[in-house]
Amino acid sequence: MWIVGADFYGKVDRIPGICHVRTRFLHVMFFPFVPTGSYLIHEWTAKRTSAAAPSISASDNFLIAEGEAAAQGAPTFRIGLSLKSIAFGWWRALLVVAILVCWSGALEAVFEPKRRANDKDVAIAWEMAGFGFVMCGVYALTIPLGKPRSRRREWLMRLVAEQIPPDLVEELGDNNFASSAGNSESAEERA
Repeated sequence: MWIVGADFYGKVDRIPGICHVRTRFLHVMFFPFVPTGSYLIHEWTAKRTSAAAPSISASDNFLIAEGEAAAQGAPTFRIGLSLKSIAFGWWRALLVVAILVCWSGALEAVFEPKRRANDKDVAIAWEMAGFGFVMCGVYALTIPLGKPRSRRREWLMRLVAEQIPPDLVEELGDNNFASSAGNSESAEERA
């Protein structure tokens, strides 16, 4: 049975407590294939709950899985396609597949029931498991690489500036947010 549908991948440009960018992909077996749109997802209204599991419905030989952008009540704002989010979505999916292949290959080399493992099989298993751990490290590196640079951060802050309550701005104590909000107001006054 095939699982197809749409879900969100490629979480990048996260500004903690305020927003992040994700891209909605059409997927097959939860592997993202076709990006359909990128969204700015607000974190400041979402209660600290995890995103809901995708809703699944059956259709002939397929299961259709539809994912939610964020926790219930978190507003989303469609933006243009984010190439960074698309690249990170595909890259992270490929890394997960590579990790699973390495570790399952390592287990098979050692525990294959039809023959007894020899020293060469154990050495191959250690190499494959080690490469799987290296891929985990590469995946972990995508998290800091996915942070927004200063210009992108300012642009994202301007997008949410009108929607963030003033008391939250004070609570967050984010100087960049205050300057971004001020810059957008002064630009409007000049026009």
